[in-house]
Amino acid sequence: MIVRHKSTSHGITLMEVLLSLTLLAMSLAFLVQLVGLGFQNAQQAQGLTEAQMIAETVMEEIALGLIPPDPVTDMNVSMTSDLSALAVEQDAPWVYSIAWETAPVDGLIMVMVQVRRAGAQSAGENDSFQVVRWMRDPSLELEEIPETSDGAPTEVGGSI
Repeated sequence: MIVRHKSTSHGITLMEVLLSLTLLAMSLAFLVQLVGLGFQNAQQAQGLTEAQMIAETVMEEIALGLIPPDPVTDMNVSMTSDLSALAVEQDAPWVYSIAWETAPVDGLIMVMVQVRRAGAQSAGENDSFQVVRWMRDPSLELEEIPETSDGAPTEVGGSI
């Protein structure tokens, strides 16, 4: 009687190679999707940051009196590097709108500035940001502070 011993192979079978390649391909596909999602979120964060910067710049220019708080809709803007922070352009990728209404406190108005990407084709491109601030009504005249005989303004208010 001849006894044969099973030869044990120390190599990798074709089935194991195919299974390993399948797992590797699935892992790579998952990683590509994660990288794409991360890139999309980074672009959205960049757009929102830019919209916020423009909205706050427009609001500061209104507060400083450089732009009147008159209601406007979809004014084209772009950021410039010179002293004026905003320059109106015809083909700028951002537009801003200004609206205001009277505040519940006398002498104040509530100014709203909204900035959004012009010509957004999808919700992913529709970066927008809104700033709301209460400020003194510019239609009211400034009250004159009476001067003393030496030309210095008098103190308004009482002592504690």
